[in-house]
Amino acid sequence: SFLLEQRAGSYYVYRSTIAANSKIYYDPESKRFDLELQNAPLSQVLADLTKKAEQNMVILNNVNYTINHLSVKGVTLEEAFILLLKGTPYTFISKDEVYLFGDGRNLRPESTDLITAELYPLSYTNVEYIFNNLPAHLPRGNIVPFKEQNAFLVSGSREVQAQIKEYLELCDRPENQLRTEIIRLKHLQAEEALKLFPSTLSRNDVMVIKEANAIAVTGTETRIDQVVSYIEKVDLSNPLILFDIMVVQLNHTSGKNFGITRAEKAAADDISSFIWSLKSLTGQVIVPGSTEANNLKLSLEALVTEGEAQLAANPQITTLSGHNANFNVSSRYPRTVLIKSTGASGETESSETKLVEVVTGIQITLTPWVSANKDITIEIKP
Repeated sequence: SFLLEQRAGSYYVYRSTIAANSKIYYDPESKRFDLELQNAPLSQVLADLTKKAEQNMVILNNVNYTINHLSVKGVTLEEAFILLLKGTPYTFISKDEVYLFGDGRNLRPESTDLITAELYPLSYTNVEYIFNNLPAHLPRGNIVPFKEQNAFLVSGSREVQAQIKEYLELCDRPENQLRTEIIRLKHLQAEEALKLFPSTLSRNDVMVIKEANAIAVTGTETRIDQVVSYIEKVDLSNPLILFDIMVVQLNHTSGKNFGITRAEKAAADDISSFIWSLKSLTGQVIVPGSTEANNLKLSLEALVTEGEAQLAANPQITTLSGHNANFNVSSRYPRTVLIKSTGASGETESSETKLVEVVTGIQITLTPWVSANKDITIEIKP
């Protein structure tokens, strides 16, 4: 294909060096280009542009790329260069009135003039933290972290420098500064609080200080706020629960006028027997503080007052939610026991009377649990 150009009052006709479906138009008066490119080799397009603009250029042999499609109008020479090189590792500079094109991302010996080195100190964020979390589009090989100075040394083209500088400015903010904060717990043990951490809350930067019952957290402000918020939710005061226990001894015939009635209980074989029971306990559960509970206590107190029952013990036991309260009311008394030894023939060979200690009473373990709604559930183990 041929192209027609007007330069210095003359028309020039020449054969195009790029594909037939790609066209480059240049207006020497406005010094603007119109580009229609499709599947065009980058190095050849750059050469044609500089030639039409009557500029000097050097294209290094590492420039090897194909332009899929580009359609723009009214752009300057350098604007065209920027559009053509966008998304590629290549860059350009103008040095001594010569345009130089080459690789500005991969560090090559022939690209020395295209690459600069810049030091970027960080004020707030740790250099290792940023380096370990660099996104994939940034060239890690062009970045060297300096731990002592908390800075980065970056080598690359001006496009690489601008890209990394923008990313560092985004990360190096006061809210991203790493610091350590001590969180003191008021109720829960620090070791127990750490065990309760959910899987979404990392424990890598958390340390328990047993002496102060505290947790030390190292991280950003956001990270510390997450840990503080969680500790506030779990570090709740464990309520103290008081058990007021009455142990009353009574027989089958006492207290008929004080709430004790007879209830019938049938076995599976229809053989009936009778047991004595408190009416308030028949077929229902006593709720603390309810009318049934108060009536039960009044009945027992009346029995004791009238001498119909004996108050064996009336202890008050306190414990915490989830902890055991042991209750033991027992009596010990001696008793004589006749011990006989039988021979092989079945006849009694000898007998003796021995004094033994007999223990009777009640032994119970109470374990209360307080829910978030302040409901108390008691586990009773006799």
